[in-house]
Amino acid sequence: MLSKLNKDGSALVYSTYIGGSERDDTRKVFVDNNGCVYLTGSTRSPNFPVTTNSLEGSSEGYIVKVDSTGSNLDYSSRWAGGDKILIDSEGYLVLMGTTDSDSFPTTENAYSRTIAGGDDIFVAKIDLSNNNIIFSTLLGGNAGEWAVSLALDSQDNIIIAGSTSSSDFPLTGNSIVEYTEGKSNVFVTKLKSDGTELIYSTLIGGSDDEWSFDITCDSEDNAYVTGVTKSNDFCVTSSAFDKTYGGNEDAFLTKLNPDGTQLLYSTYIGGSGKDGGRGIVADETGKAYLTGCTKSTDFPVSDNAYDNSFNGAGTSQWAWGDPFLLVLNTDGDQAEYSTFLGGSNDEEAYGIAMDNNGDIYLCGVTSSTNFPTTEGAYDRTMDGGCNIYVVKFKFSTIDYFGQSPVGNSAEIFAPDIISLTDRNEIKIAFSQDGKEVYLVASGEGYEGNFITQYENGSWTAQINPPFKGDHPFYSREGDKIYFTLYEWNSSHTSVVSSNIYVVNRSGEEWSEPQLLPSPINSSSYDGSYSETEDGVIYFHSKRSGSDAIWYIDPVSGEAKNLGENVNS
Repeated sequence: MLSKLNKDGSALVYSTYIGGSERDDTRKVFVDNNGCVYLTGSTRSPNFPVTTNSLEGSSEGYIVKVDSTGSNLDYSSRWAGGDKILIDSEGYLVLMGTTDSDSFPTTENAYSRTIAGGDDIFVAKIDLSNNNIIFSTLLGGNAGEWAVSLALDSQDNIIIAGSTSSSDFPLTGNSIVEYTEGKSNVFVTKLKSDGTELIYSTLIGGSDDEWSFDITCDSEDNAYVTGVTKSNDFCVTSSAFDKTYGGNEDAFLTKLNPDGTQLLYSTYIGGSGKDGGRGIVADETGKAYLTGCTKSTDFPVSDNAYDNSFNGAGTSQWAWGDPFLLVLNTDGDQAEYSTFLGGSNDEEAYGIAMDNNGDIYLCGVTSSTNFPTTEGAYDRTMDGGCNIYVVKFKFSTIDYFGQSPVGNSAEIFAPDIISLTDRNEIKIAFSQDGKEVYLVASGEGYEGNFITQYENGSWTAQINPPFKGDHPFYSREGDKIYFTLYEWNSSHTSVVSSNIYVVNRSGEEWSEPQLLPSPINSSSYDGSYSETEDGVIYFHSKRSGSDAIWYIDPVSGEAKNLGENVNS
């Protein structure tokens, strides 16, 4: 089953089955920038749907791509199935799983082409558009490996976290901890983006069993690993948030530097009961957002927690008690937020994600009839023995950049920098992050434009760019400014032509203004531009003889009227 919820969680955008006549399961899901969904998992169905444009295979695993509408199967193959699936910066699919097959297909340039013993990990990079295996490699030692977590750094190098019981698991340089005979050891391995060699490979943990469940990478290529430890001597750092093992099982969170040689921090997380980390994401500042499961009534929660009390657990074998969400600061020595979540019966945490605003989404399963739901949610009723839950925590806040928040009265914005008494007919545009302003102004004896930026708590002095336009607006990525240039008649009473221009930025440099394609331009008055998430530009125009909303077709480049249903 694959389901997509709308942004406020009130309705299904689509929901569909994918599978055959026997058991099918999904391990991981990835959504690309176009809204296409990639799935991987296992199947026992002899009639699992495959597409003619896919890699041939007959494994018990699958790779599936579903289009953005959820109505078309763009790609489906049984070449192999895995435990994690991602798309890299070049649009190639990266797949990871385990195999014990001596005949698993590997490529000539692979780091390893031979099963070392037990279950080994495989990693493959695939060009779906050309059905080309860029590389396929094995990774393992003489016993067995297990891995469900995968991340990509800024260079598309592949970071894998998992567990091994192999005494000869491949390591590079000095491992952070030593191998523990007879125990499950956590490893973190970074594989070069072309699959040919290891950049680093290390063990982390203590003298007892550990299991890794998720890994992520921040903008500086630091790796964050979470999972479960039974070691009272786990490799915690001196300034860790929690340096004491709580007993039974604890969650752990470890942050590694980009070359895997140093623990930036490593900490226990939990209480006196059973705790485990399940999913991890990091924001652009290096804060870590961790979800997992706890049976600890004394799990550390913050004063501002959504729920500061343990809700209980049932008797099911898989019961973990409550999910939790914990936010650890950049240095790993303080929890900025921590909360319980759940009902009086059983819950399990499965995953975590962060959107572009910094808000957090959690998912898992619950059998609690009193699991907390919100007014207007798609489904607020427990249907059957176990249901999926999806939760959104809002962390995004409005930053007014030194100004008082908007209330019942107007506030002057950036006095003496933007707000000046000798100017009128001001037109203003903010970049998407709000930290840059482009302003066009005119006044008695003055006409011009400038840019000012928000740095270190204040607005900078005015910067005069090498271009000038009217009705400016920033692209969503902030690397372009669009504006209109008008040519007036000699008496300045009517517009002769209205042309839309764009300037591109590279670092601190701006390009020369470029005229957009001629079908866009007209002799009418155009302005009031905006851009959607999909890059479609909308604007106000009188080119149809009366006021109307138009848009620029992203395919043809033509300006088109939205039609009488809108412009009535």
